[in-house]
Amino acid sequence: MDRVPARRTDFYDEGWLIWLDVDTQIRQLTNGQKSIEDFCHLFHGGESSAPMVKPHTFDDVVAALNQVAPHDWKGFLSARIYQITPHAPLDGITKGGWRLVYSDAKTST
Repeated sequence: MDRVPARRTDFYDEGWLIWLDVDTQIRQLTNGQKSIEDFCHLFHGGESSAPMVKPHTFDDVVAALNQVAPHDWKGFLSARIYQITPHAPLDGITKGGWRLVYSDAKTST
């Protein structure tokens, strides 16, 4: 199997950025009526019992996201998880109204 070169970073940290992108996409699709909180309550909610291991698949995640906000979640997530890109997935930051800028000058706060 040929190895595909990846960025020199811990890709697990990028998971936070992907979930931020999911949140901003849900908010956009529902005109701010729903968020990732709705997904979390649906997907992780359930019985009032002791913690338990509950395996799930990629398709289970996609199905739950579609219950919150219908969309091509399989394509959305696949593009962010399985495709190697030269930069971190920053769409959630920009869709949230922010932008990341690198500069030699110190910013004023």
